[in-house]
Amino acid sequence: GTASLHGLTNVDDVLALIPFAKYYGKYSQMSGGSQHTGSAGAGAIAFTTENNDDFGVINIATSATKISIPSPLNGRKVKFYWKGNMFVQGYTYGTDTTVTLKKNGSVVQTIAKLTAGSGDGDTVSMDAMHYSLPLVVASGDYYEVYATTTGTASSVSAGSIFGMEIIA
Repeated sequence: GTASLHGLTNVDDVLALIPFAKYYGKYSQMSGGSQHTGSAGAGAIAFTTENNDDFGVINIATSATKISIPSPLNGRKVKFYWKGNMFVQGYTYGTDTTVTLKKNGSVVQTIAKLTAGSGDGDTVSMDAMHYSLPLVVASGDYYEVYATTTGTASSVSAGSIFGMEIIA
């Protein structure tokens, strides 16, 4: 075919000639997220397993909470995602569970939030995939998902996942 005329024998070499196609279907992801419960449950969600790391952004051994952006990804547009179970029990109006995306320790976006409404004791649970809005990343930056739980009956369950996909 045409690719062999140009000396290309590897699909990745061909995709590299097409801007951004080399990232299609690739991702970096961690799993085994820590549980966060009640008023003392606030903190960065730590992960135990590196599932896939096409972009070289995960190092569980040095930081179980961070996706760190290397120089080859500088200026790329990405989406972060978090999948997990959130729970609130509405005995106290305003009891909530929130997961935010932080960049270098500062909140960038709220990824997911559940708030108890009436205070009548209803239980609400949500297990879903949540995506950030597209963000342009810079080398040296790091991103984490941060759980905030209020009241005694709110939690982020153990076992969540956190990952990143390049979109442009």
